[in-house]
Amino acid sequence: MENTKYKRIQDYLISIFEQRGFVAERNQDISDIDNFIIQFKKTNDLKKDLVHVSVQSDSKRHNLVILFIARKRINDVEVYINNKRRKLLQDSRGENYTIQTFRGFLEDIRLIPISEIQKDIGLFLDRIQKFVESIVLKSLTRYKTIHHLEAAVNKEINNAKPLWGNVFWIQKIIISKLSDSGNYEMLFKYIMEMHMKCLEQEVDNNEKEYYQNCVDVLLELRAELQNVQPYNIVLN
Repeated sequence: MENTKYKRIQDYLISIFEQRGFVAERNQDISDIDNFIIQFKKTNDLKKDLVHVSVQSDSKRHNLVILFIARKRINDVEVYINNKRRKLLQDSRGENYTIQTFRGFLEDIRLIPISEIQKDIGLFLDRIQKFVESIVLKSLTRYKTIHHLEAAVNKEINNAKPLWGNVFWIQKIIISKLSDSGNYEMLFKYIMEMHMKCLEQEVDNNEKEYYQNCVDVLLELRAELQNVQPYNIVLN
């Protein structure tokens, strides 16, 4: 597919999101126009939404893969998380996002034949727009309040979905506390016991340091949340 048609995909994606209040913050200049990443962000006082779009062709340029990832940062949750990531020996570079609302490929088709796109680029662009509107952007409004989010996050104690990142158990505790769901004490006890057990069983010094950090951060987080009063956080 000639570069002008790849460029139309880039321009169309930017147009779709900019019309909905997003800003393209990582639209880099590239030599391979059929392999690019764009990140779109939309910010207000309460939250920041991010949509990551990756467009890549395979080595023989027979197929195109378009991946979408949607994430939401909730400031009322993140305020208790930011300093904890560093103490847990996690990479703290870049921005943090509380939840991942969607990750998937265009219409769940991983490989899109380029020959199909070439037949009618206009029709293909319409498919992209409908997918973004009905699936990707809609996912960012899935959880109306902190109570809706808590019901999804703590449906299963040891399940990280829909949370994103390696320290999801911190988010589970914070969201539970802020929503006043009644799960806070049970959740804290379960997660503390889990990390204490790992600390007692681990013999590798690096791993022991990690689990000790986890225990210390849990206690610090509990003290920080002790006097926090639950309140209704509207997420949309």
